[in-house]
Amino acid sequence: MKNSLPGWPSHKIHLDYLFLFFLSFPLGLSFLFAPTENYFVQAASVCMLEAFCICSYCLIKRKTISLPVASDWISAILCFWLVWTIFAAMKSTSQPHSVIRQLEWFVHILFGLCIFTFLRSRLYLTKYLNLIVIVGFFILTVFLVGHWHLSSGSYNFDWVHPPYFVHVRQLTHLAVAVLLLIPVRKKYLWLTLPLLSIAWGVLLWTGGRAGILSVCFGLFVIALLGKQWAILVPHGVAALIGLELSFLFPINDMSVVGIHNAVERTVNGKTMDKVFTGRFSIWETGLKSLKSSPFIGLGPDGFKDLYSIHKWRGSNAHGSWLQFFMEWGIPGGLAFIIIQLRMLWEIWKKRAPIFESDHAAGCFGLLCAYLLLSLVSGVFYYAVSLMLVSYSLAVLFAHIFPEKSV
Repeated sequence: MKNSLPGWPSHKIHLDYLFLFFLSFPLGLSFLFAPTENYFVQAASVCMLEAFCICSYCLIKRKTISLPVASDWISAILCFWLVWTIFAAMKSTSQPHSVIRQLEWFVHILFGLCIFTFLRSRLYLTKYLNLIVIVGFFILTVFLVGHWHLSSGSYNFDWVHPPYFVHVRQLTHLAVAVLLLIPVRKKYLWLTLPLLSIAWGVLLWTGGRAGILSVCFGLFVIALLGKQWAILVPHGVAALIGLELSFLFPINDMSVVGIHNAVERTVNGKTMDKVFTGRFSIWETGLKSLKSSPFIGLGPDGFKDLYSIHKWRGSNAHGSWLQFFMEWGIPGGLAFIIIQLRMLWEIWKKRAPIFESDHAAGCFGLLCAYLLLSLVSGVFYYAVSLMLVSYSLAVLFAHIFPEKSV
């Protein structure tokens, strides 16, 4: 009997496909991997689950995990970065925390390589992996709405730090991903429009200005490069409906959350630092701290030491490149940026196959949105967004370098 899922092979489901579900399972429940400020719980939960999946995958496939961009000089820089980051973690003043944080980095990279190796001969499974992310988001949304109605003091609840998130911006990052991964097709508009409206409502409720801007940027990139201008109309309608939905959940503390607060911070900020909610001060202090240790930086997650001193709102650098330099010093930061730019250049040069699939195009838009968002937010700091960046790169390289289907 044939499988009922479209695009799924008609033969009996192989153990590989069953394993792919467990491998991609963290994509749908990524919010569970950062429920606390406790370093060990936050890092060990994601590391143990993903490491188990990766080891099992290698045993099942008995093949080497592929590198998407393999050249002598890139391999040399990658090896240097691996060694240097370990050195920076060991030299950090918060050595246990830095080592755990760096281990989390390694596992997320391995996670992406593993997804890439698996998908390149099974591109049709991309839609189901995207679906795992989308379903996980809506399960979380149902939970938060239920928590809102069941909580006796939902109006006065600390929604800046909602359940299962260290900060509401993690929820912003997840909403950004879902809005770009949901494919917009005229045939299924009756389903996608309500889903998009809910996702827009969550995003607007969080009040993340950079998140809203990055979604618009990601949609523009998909529409421009994929010649899919029609997708902007359903998103515009969904955004208006989502705006109305966001008003259904007012809270007492409007210092961070809420679209009204986002507009107020932008319009009424007396200085640019106020408009950017203190980011200029954070970057200035971060650069001063980097000057004190430019060679090895502060170590992975060393920014928390500054956070405890200055009592800032956030515990990360609010900027990807500054974060790289502060965690690994100038040599390690430059090495990682070179690798990152080389991968992005490869994707840009060979982007044509990506836009043959709505699901891969969504990952391209998500990567563009996250790169923009990372300039002013902790995309490469939080487990949710870091995992989705790794996943997006894996999907894009799988479509650029496919293998013959098995």
